[in-house]
Order: sequence, then structure tokens, then C-alpha cells
Amino acid sequence: MALARSARARTARMMLPLPDPVSGGRFFLGEVLVAEATAEAQGLQGYMIRVGDDLHAARLGAAIMLAAEEYPERVARITELLGSQLATGRHAAERAAVRATRVRFDGGEAEAYAASDFTTDR
Repeated sequence: MALARSARARTARMMLPLPDPVSGGRFFLGEVLVAEATAEAQGLQGYMIRVGDDLHAARLGAAIMLAAEEYPERVARITELLGSQLATGRHAAERAAVRATRVRFDGGEAEAYAASDFTTDR
């Protein structure tokens, strides 16, 4: 499968609808920035829209959707691979973002750790 040259990506703004718990209807909270992409090949089209401005991720998502459209028998395997990669990447990103923090205050010094960090002896 070769992607056509008509693959497109752009940023846009969308209104964010939320349910109104009182009336049961919807209201628009405000605008959010989104990245949207399409990928086309052999008459099929993949489409992805995601919150944020990461055009590369939107293009990858569109390509994955296109692959799922073209090879429906491989969707389970694609989902399995992506799920394990996302979980691994998310865990690594969380660990990198959460570092031990020292806080100084009048009564002395304290250390703060992530609530899920039970692996390190202190």
C-alpha cells in the first residue's frame, strides 16, 4: 500500500460540546485546537482528528485507519501492537515527568514522590 500524494494535514479549531446535566441537552464549552489528517490510497481513505497541534501524530493516525480499512483481517493485530506500544510509551513518559521533589519550608525539608512509585527504596 502506497499513500497517495493527496495525504493532507492541517490544524483547525472546533467547538467542544459537553452534555448539560440539568437539561440533558448539549452546550458548547468553547473552542479547542485540533490536528486533522486524511490519507488516501487505492480509492480508500483514512481520517484522524485529535486534540492538539501534532500534525505528525494525526498523519500517523490517518495512515493506521487507512491500513485498517484496506486490511480488515489485520485490525486485531494492529490494535494489539499499538496498544502495547502506547502503554509502554505512556508509562515511560509518566516516569520521566514525575521526579522526586524536595520542598523547603519553615519546619524543615520534605520529599514528594509519585503515588504510584513503590519501586524505589528511600
